[in-house]
Amino acid sequence: MKQIKAYFFQRFNTFSLLFLLSSFSIFLLMIRIKATHSYFLMFMVWNLFLAYIPFAVTAMLKFESLTPGKLQLLLWSCLWLLFLPNAPYMLTDLVHLLNDESILLYDTVLILAFAITGMLLYVLTSRDMYNLLWKHYESVWLNMIFRLMPVMMAIGIYVGRFLRWNSWDIFTSPTDLLGDLLVLFILPGDHSSAWIFIVGFSGTLVASEFILKKIHFLNKLN
Repeated sequence: MKQIKAYFFQRFNTFSLLFLLSSFSIFLLMIRIKATHSYFLMFMVWNLFLAYIPFAVTAMLKFESLTPGKLQLLLWSCLWLLFLPNAPYMLTDLVHLLNDESILLYDTVLILAFAITGMLLYVLTSRDMYNLLWKHYESVWLNMIFRLMPVMMAIGIYVGRFLRWNSWDIFTSPTDLLGDLLVLFILPGDHSSAWIFIVGFSGTLVASEFILKKIHFLNKLN
């Protein structure tokens, strides 16, 4: 119990900020439901839950008494990578502003509140996983993988938003999912709009992380 308390206070700034952002996002949603009697954007809570999974993985792995070996860390990192696109994915929920049920200005603020929380979760958990892996797999390859991470995330988000695949479909329908992914690479000319989205969203992720680092925001979150 003492270890848990010490760990919590060690990461107090991070946990408290995420709690406040999440609470604010859900509060805005509850007001909308109360005012409109509509559950139109209720799925944002589920999206937020999925966004917390990779952060929960790295938070657990950073807990000293649970420090895994190389093989365990590799397995956990695979699970982490599988769910990681769910964090920045919420930015694409802005597409729901085009729905007839949307209250344009209010829903923009509401969705952006969830999206900012997701983007922060993405940046924080990516940093934590890099540091964890670096202790065991210090190499040029690790740096290369994490530099390509925004592209991998953008591909995952495209597959989720436009092709409607979920993270767990890699287990339930692996052949069909991998088939759709391969088509993007084998016939890129036939999927130019997909690659425009992937390049654009990759740039958004890179810019977000760059800005947070530039203003030294991440230094305050451990």
